[in-house]
Amino acid sequence: RVNFPYNNIETNYWKNSNRKQWAAAHTLNFDLDYRDNASAENVQQPKFGLNYLYAANLGTFASAPMLQNSPVTIGASFLAAVALGLVPLFVPLIAPDITYSHNDNRTAGEIRTVITHELTHASHFAVVGERLWIPYRTHIIFNGGWGDPPFGGSAENFPGVVALGEGTARYFETLWGGGTGGGDSFAFEKDYVPVGLLTDLADNTPDLITNPRGNTLIDNVEGFTPAMMFNALEGSMNIRDFGNQLQIQSLSLTPSTPANLNQLIDFYNEY
Repeated sequence: RVNFPYNNIETNYWKNSNRKQWAAAHTLNFDLDYRDNASAENVQQPKFGLNYLYAANLGTFASAPMLQNSPVTIGASFLAAVALGLVPLFVPLIAPDITYSHNDNRTAGEIRTVITHELTHASHFAVVGERLWIPYRTHIIFNGGWGDPPFGGSAENFPGVVALGEGTARYFETLWGGGTGGGDSFAFEKDYVPVGLLTDLADNTPDLITNPRGNTLIDNVEGFTPAMMFNALEGSMNIRDFGNQLQIQSLSLTPSTPANLNQLIDFYNEY
């Protein structure tokens, strides 16, 4: 990683064939940055040897299907590839873990934010494995993404899994990746994904938060660290599970009370 001013060279990558190399170089740097941050905070590392798939104008902006060496059937992997727009590039032996569309107007800052988000998913996968990722993929495939509530009880819908995974990734995207997709900016996306939850677990600011039904709550929870929150992902399939694990594992190490923690988890638990 070369610092300013040595890399301060004006280059126009607009529709340039070298843009994929430019994007890949940034990815390597931001992958290392993420691993450094995870190590410093005792957060689970993503596995080494991740398969990144970069191309222009993929069917999705970014994703973490974690398909390399997946025990799911080739048919299921192929279905995931169809949903992600990867069919022309999909080979089961080198199936992608993380995908990213490096369209011509993407900036280095956007790559950093997205890679941090997707690597958080990869760390989450390293903790929970296929037990959570099979329903995660299923929901994303059949809903064309996160989907919009209300969700029925069909076998293709797992909004609680998505709420937990995306809420977690949004927090670390903001904490380490320069993103603004969570934290104190707003509490929910898609009226069910709790992008503000982990920030409210960590900070000592008594924020006024509003849920999709218009109800409000003063956040009186504080003191949960990235390591505590990541440890609570093991065994959790939804936000309520996550809250239960936090209470068992780490609540006594924070200034927060069981009543305040449960109130906050219930407030954010839309599914």
